[in-house]
Parts: sequence; C-alpha cells; structure tokens
Amino acid sequence: MVFWRKKIDKPKSVLGYALYRYDEIFEKNLKGLFNKLLKSKRINFKNINNIVTNIFSAFDDILDDISVDNFKTDYKSDKIRYLIINLINKIKDNLEKLKKNNFTTDNIANKNINETFNELLQNRDDIKKKMKDIQSDYF
Repeated sequence: MVFWRKKIDKPKSVLGYALYRYDEIFEKNLKGLFNKLLKSKRINFKNINNIVTNIFSAFDDILDDISVDNFKTDYKSDKIRYLIINLINKIKDNLEKLKKNNFTTDNIANKNINETFNELLQNRDDIKKKMKDIQSDYF
C-alpha cells in the first residue's frame, strides 16, 4: 500500500479543535440539510427536527468550550474566537428561521438559503486564513 490516506488528527489547540468539530458538523449534517432544502425534496419534519436539535446541541458545546470564561487567549486568537462564534450564531439564527417556517421552501427562501450557504463557506475561508496567521495546528 503505497498510497495511504492522510490521517487528520484532532488538533491540540482549543480553537483548532472547535473549528474541527464545526467542520465535522458542517460536512455530516448541514450540507445534506441545505441540499435537501435547495432541491425542495420531500422533507420528513420529524427527522429534520432531530437533526437540527442535534446540530444545536453540538454548537452549544462548541460555544461553551470557546467561551470567554472557559478559554483565555491572546488578542489574535480572541479575534478568531469571535469569528467562530459569529459563524455558529449565524447558522443557528438561520436554522431557527427555517424551523419557524416548518422548513417550507419557496423561491425567496431558496435564494436566501443559497446566499447563506455561500456566505458560510466564505466566512470559513476567512477563518482559515486567520488560523494560518497564528500558525494553528488545524485550519
């Protein structure tokens, strides 16, 4: 076996680990959820509600780990912490709006979902650049 998959270890820094967990949640749950909503596929509300509840609890765990009370850091890392917090709060706000509308998708909502999804990807790239600046072990 000459070609092995590169194993990604869990980062040792708190912010790197928070971003790692965010990426896992995004890849496993949010991408599929956004794709279902964009394609206006038939939606099982009970299943979607369970997924959103799990996403919220995972995000709350991340926010608790990187809170000001639980994690003391320097100025540059503090900026990254607030970027991650804002990113997670944007996702939570948008999911709350969709939950209030029972995940109904019309043309306006689809445009909003698509813009939100692209904005999340752009914000993630910004955080990635800043993590490289502080020489983090995960970006």
